[in-house]
Amino acid sequence: MSDAYSSNGFALDVRARFYMSGQLFCELMGHWGTHEGSKSVLQKGNPFDIDDERNTLLGVVGLGYEIFQNENQTFDIYIKGLVGYGVRSSRFDDYQITGSEDGHVTLGCDIKKKGIVAAIGLGMDTRFKRWTLTPSVDVFYIGNEWNVAAMISFGFFL
Repeated sequence: MSDAYSSNGFALDVRARFYMSGQLFCELMGHWGTHEGSKSVLQKGNPFDIDDERNTLLGVVGLGYEIFQNENQTFDIYIKGLVGYGVRSSRFDDYQITGSEDGHVTLGCDIKKKGIVAAIGLGMDTRFKRWTLTPSVDVFYIGNEWNVAAMISFGFFL
């Protein structure tokens, strides 16, 4: 599933934070990651392309802590741990090599896994008045597989 976070993929998060103290916060997060692309593979020495589609959709909630915060609170580094529910899906169509002695090649599959999701993250908030810029790395566990997503987020404090 890590292909969903390649240069051919796209990830979108919607997050809400509720601060319980100066550094401890609760976070709600919805995440969608997708990838559509092709891969070049060899069959008996002949190259051909296969297309694939992969998606992740999840909702999680948990706690975070700002482990470092400057004096005027315009910069912080945080960690977070979240749990929730999600779905991973992978779809590969059937393919056939034409004009080749190799005959038909079938790589079809449709896999969908649902279940408990764990997400951990490390990020940095840079605040400009009420706006934030947050580069972060989130690691997701869903369907017995790990995914890593490096992201840049923009936010607004109410």
